[in-house]
Amino acid sequence: MELGQKGKGRTFKLYHDVPERYKATEHMNEELIRMVKVRIEGLPEEVEKFTEQLEKDGYEFLQKSETYPNRNSVYIRKYVEIKVDDE
Repeated sequence: MELGQKGKGRTFKLYHDVPERYKATEHMNEELIRMVKVRIEGLPEEVEKFTEQLEKDGYEFLQKSETYPNRNSVYIRKYVEIKVDDE
């Protein structure tokens, strides 16, 4: 079976058909970097303030997502990837 064909209940997709959020980020392709992915959830002002506080505390962000609204709620969420030091 070739990529892109359907058969036996499975669909095979080419890499360029995969949504961006499922693709490896740039730092993942370069080398193995130890990191933790964190979901920050709260009111918009709180999420922004907490993200800024993490940066002030010296955490290195490899990637920050946009903010996403939670369904039927005033809360939002944001995802950040924080580099883990070997120390």
